Amino acid sequence: MLTTIIKGKAGRVHLPGSDASLSWREVFRRNEDLLTGVVFGRFRYLSREALTAVMDCLLDGRASIKLGELQAIELWPRLERLEGRSFVEPDVLLTFQDAAVLIEVKPPYGGDQYVGQWKAEIEALAAEYRAKARDALSTVHFVALGRNLRALRSGEIEKLRDELYGEFSLTIQCREWEDLIEFVSAPQSVGVASDGAVFDDWMQAFDLFGLVQKASPAAMWRSLIGWSANRAVSLGLLAAWPDRSRDGLVPHASASVSLTKHAVDWAKLIEFSKKHPLRGTYESK
Repeated sequence: MLTTIIKGKAGRVHLPGSDASLSWREVFRRNEDLLTGVVFGRFRYLSREALTAVMDCLLDGRASIKLGELQAIELWPRLERLEGRSFVEPDVLLTFQDAAVLIEVKPPYGGDQYVGQWKAEIEALAAEYRAKARDALSTVHFVALGRNLRALRSGEIEKLRDELYGEFSLTIQCREWEDLIEFVSAPQSVGVASDGAVFDDWMQAFDLFGLVQKASPAAMWRSLIGWSANRAVSLGLLAAWPDRSRDGLVPHASASVSLTKHAVDWAKLIEFSKKHPLRGTYESK
């Protein structure tokens, strides 16, 4: 479906009670659930190594090695055991062997994260555990993905972290879409070829949402300098590729790369160059 939308072959959606219609591209951009589905619905196709790397990104490099094997992916699970609420519906619940990861997603354009909503979702999961509606896990990681500025400024997050949940220990991570985009667009040294296909789908979805319009191919190429560090190749000249910011200045970049005995996987370099051609801008289609 994603490819059909990108290629403009999905047609248009007619609005009820009106002669107006929207392209599927515009429908996608307006619907956060479609972005959530594309990203987290594809977790099942990632290799173990790639999944660990993605979870490192979402958990800010913490505790991902202690998750264990991924056992279930639930998109918009209905948590029905919370007193006073008919149900609570977080966006994603990832169940690993040794921990659960609860994720609340906010699109790049729309409402902000709300700590009260997080609290309800965490308490609803705790209620499910108490009622034995699902197997209890000793660790739960809560991830707020997107639009966290207001929540961070509120001062309420620390209070939520300090609350004790008898059913599990709790960690809270606030991550932005830019964190995930930076991870996906960087050259990957783990995983298998199919992981690249998943990351390509993610980048196309991010592009449809306008999340990568400001990404500079020159900056992407300079990220390759970091990848080539400690490998037997010098890509220093690429660091000087013109990359003018809005004020017209050219950022400083180092022209030296350390060399060691490690060899470079040139296939990865070729793959990277195909994904990130040296154009003037990364234009949203």
